[in-house]
Amino acid sequence: MKNKDYNDFDLINLAEFIYNVYKRRKKLVLVLFAITIFLGIYDMVITSKTTTSFYLIKCNQTFFQNKDNDLKQIGLELCYNLSNHVTNKNYAGLSQLINVDQKMIESIDNIKVINLNKNENDHFFRIYLYYKNQINSFEIIDGIVNYINQVPLLIQQKKLNELYYNQYLNDITKNINDFFNDTIKSSNEKNTLYKLIKQKNELLIKSQLNTPFYITNPENNITSSNNYMLIFLKYIFTFFFISFTTILILEGRAFIKKYNS
Repeated sequence: MKNKDYNDFDLINLAEFIYNVYKRRKKLVLVLFAITIFLGIYDMVITSKTTTSFYLIKCNQTFFQNKDNDLKQIGLELCYNLSNHVTNKNYAGLSQLINVDQKMIESIDNIKVINLNKNENDHFFRIYLYYKNQINSFEIIDGIVNYINQVPLLIQQKKLNELYYNQYLNDITKNINDFFNDTIKSSNEKNTLYKLIKQKNELLIKSQLNTPFYITNPENNITSSNNYMLIFLKYIFTFFFISFTTILILEGRAFIKKYNS
C-alpha cells in the first residue's frame, strides 16, 4: 500500500513538473502548437482526397514459345520493383525508368500491384496508382507498361518471334499458293486449304500482337476522403513529441549552463 501511494506521489510530482515546464515555455509551446495546427489543416484541406486509378494488364500467353519463362512473374517482379521506387521516394529514378516527368511522379503516393487469381484471370494482373493531385495517370501506366516491355529478355524474344512468324507465314503462303495453282480435286484438299488459311490468319493476329504486356481497360478512378480523425491524432501526437523533445533539450542546456556556472 505504501509503495502504491509512493508511486502515485511520483506520478503527481512528474505531472506537476511537466506542467510547470510547459508553462514556463508557453510562448514556444504556442508557436509549436500553431505550426502543428497549420500543418494539420493543410493536410486535411489541401490534400483531403486521394484518387485511385487502376488498370488491368494482360500478359501475352503466346509470347514465349516454350514454358521455361513465366511471363506473368517477370511482369509482376518488374512492377514490384517500380513500386519500391515510390515507397523509397526515389522519384528521379522512377521518372528516368518509365520516361515520365518527375513532377508528375512526385504526385504518386503509392503503386500497388495485385496478382489476380488463377482460372480465367490467370494471365492478368492489376496496377493501382494512388495520388492526391490531378494528374494524367494513363501517361504513368503507359510508361510502366512500355518499360516492362523493353526488358532485354523480352526484346530478344520479340525478335525471335518475328523471325518465327515471318518464316512460318512465308511457308504457309507458299503452300496456299501451290493449292491455287493446282486444281483442287478432293474434299480433303479443300479442308487442307481451309486449315492453312485459318493458320495464316491466326499467325497474322499473333504477329500483330507480338507484345509481352498491354493495357486492356481504360482508366478507372475511385476518389476517397481521408480519415480526419486519424490525421488529427497524428498531428496531436506530433505536437507533443516535438514540443516535449524541444523543451527537454532547452531545459537540459539550461541546467548544464547553470551547473557549470
